[in-house]
Amino acid sequence: MLMSNWSLRQQILSPLVLVGILFAFWFADRVTSRRQLGLDAEEDEIVLAMARELSSINTAGLQEHFTKMKGEHPGWEFAAFEGQRLVASTIPLSSRDQQILQALPSRPPVKPGRDHRLRFDSGMQQAKAWFWITKLQGHERTTGLDLVFLYSAKYGESLDAQLDRQDEFAAAALTVALVLVAVWYSGRLTRRITQIQQKVRRIAEGQTTETVDDQGQDEISDLARSVNLMATDLGLMKQRVEQAERSRLYTQLGRGIAHELRNGIHSARLALEMFREGNDEASASPLLTNSYDQLCITELLVRRLLAVGQPSCQQLTARPLRQILDNAARLLDPMFQHAQVEFTTSFEDLPGTVICHDAESMQSAIINLCLNALDAAGPHGLTQLVALTRSAEVEISVRDSGCGPAEEIAESLFKPFVTTKPEGVGLGLALVHQAVQDAGGTVGWHRDGAETVFWIKLPSESSPRLLGQGSQPHVGEEMPEGQPEISAQGRSSDQA
Repeated sequence: MLMSNWSLRQQILSPLVLVGILFAFWFADRVTSRRQLGLDAEEDEIVLAMARELSSINTAGLQEHFTKMKGEHPGWEFAAFEGQRLVASTIPLSSRDQQILQALPSRPPVKPGRDHRLRFDSGMQQAKAWFWITKLQGHERTTGLDLVFLYSAKYGESLDAQLDRQDEFAAAALTVALVLVAVWYSGRLTRRITQIQQKVRRIAEGQTTETVDDQGQDEISDLARSVNLMATDLGLMKQRVEQAERSRLYTQLGRGIAHELRNGIHSARLALEMFREGNDEASASPLLTNSYDQLCITELLVRRLLAVGQPSCQQLTARPLRQILDNAARLLDPMFQHAQVEFTTSFEDLPGTVICHDAESMQSAIINLCLNALDAAGPHGLTQLVALTRSAEVEISVRDSGCGPAEEIAESLFKPFVTTKPEGVGLGLALVHQAVQDAGGTVGWHRDGAETVFWIKLPSESSPRLLGQGSQPHVGEEMPEGQPEISAQGRSSDQA
């Protein structure tokens, strides 16, 4: 329960620090033991060196030389026995102490050892002190003598304590170093995990564009890559949801508008039909015919808007793309003349075998782009409708001499409800995009010098996948009496 309340850094750091401290002091103990063994070996070498030095000294000069050696080697006392007689000594020895030393077995000069630990009077303080005893047989000039080396146990313990302090200090320094390394390493791990935590929190808040550093090959890097992948997938899902919501909104808006307009448009078309039936000259007027065609197009648009979202299958009409362009140009020409905008077309070389399966939607898309160009060009401006075949696709372009879309909406022109016109709804180019997408093509725009170009690219060969779900193409299908040969979705001049 306690561990669950600790931070991840504490959970990582605590065992590392504990293991580091135990290791440091275990290692220091091993080092101290080895150094003490080395010190013992060094002291044995000192004994041998002093024994070799004494081999060249006369018996009469031993006391003086012992005094000199004691000054050079603190912690040591020296004595020499010849038989039962004490020849020289740097420490006061009682008769009992002499008897004890004389009774100790001596070693050859080449084999020192401190096998005995005895307590003697310490001299000046007249207190008992413990000494390690090494007794060697004299050789060469000191043959017949027994050399006794007394090493102060207190002095040896002080050296051992000094080694212990040095190694404990080293162990403490090593512990601090290990703790600092553990702090740095745990901080590095927790920082990476904290970044992932913050990223997940931002994803929960809806920010899916930022990424976490996923460089590396460890488990945290794998987690970062998984979070980045999750953020990407959530971003795509969010876009789809937003797109679906926008589609639902403009579908409801379109159906509401269509419901209000349907009765008025139908009444106006019937009235115009009655007028044409009763007036032969009026029925032959091109302007009146064009007005009637526009009413039929508008009525068809209303019917299709009301059918959006209905479970029934929508019937599509297939027409050659060349015929669609001709009908669009015929319907648009009076509008451009009235607005005093020059309107030219160029699609005579387009093959008649290119079929569009949803003629109404495609014609509506072309008319939408041309009416946007009409508004952008303005009086005495120039607009051109061009269609040509490029390899396996057909490109339809609408050029105008206007200044182009506003910069703030240039990247979102084809999204619903994007417009800068006070009277605009922002559905025109969205419907264009939908129609072209349903036909398996692409739509876009660019600036070409002083002109703005909107283009549609369609596959040059018809494909069954371009049909609406559950619908069948009706190539050459006859339209109801009085309607234009090619229907369109309707007139929309909403340039984003």
